[in-house]
Amino acid sequence: MGWSCSCHGWADYFIVVCAAFALAGWATFVIGFGLENANTDQLGNWGTKSERFLWFILAIFGVLAGFSSVIYAISKRRWLLTVTVISSLISMMAVGAPLQQTGNFIAECYQSTNTAGETHQGVGCQEVTYDNFTLMFAGSLVFSVLQICTMIAAVLSPPDSKFTFQQVPQYPL
Repeated sequence: MGWSCSCHGWADYFIVVCAAFALAGWATFVIGFGLENANTDQLGNWGTKSERFLWFILAIFGVLAGFSSVIYAISKRRWLLTVTVISSLISMMAVGAPLQQTGNFIAECYQSTNTAGETHQGVGCQEVTYDNFTLMFAGSLVFSVLQICTMIAAVLSPPDSKFTFQQVPQYPL
């Protein structure tokens, strides 16, 4: 099992780069989620913390998926591949909830309300809430796309690592 092209030497680097950007997307989501939780002018339907259960699952398993991907690319331990795949699958199931709700909120803010083409100016559309929901949407979208690429690359990558931390001989300049 492995890459079926001549690019298999770059698989580990691809995993690390995709995982790093997926973690940046995850961090963007978590920042927006934290800001919205601290927002005093939350929307009336923001609800209780139990309604955001999948959002919290994404916050926990997203970071686990990202870091386990990087560590797997470096060490190539099979149990880390299992952790990477399982945490990625759980985070992919959880990312649907924030994508759906934040996407609907953003779309409602841009719906035309009359024939003149004016956009909806409803509650939260021109406030901090809109910014927080935009952060959460962008972060969860970037995370989901790049973590899928990371997971596929990790599963298809060769079983030996291209990274080494052994001492490299020093050459005089």
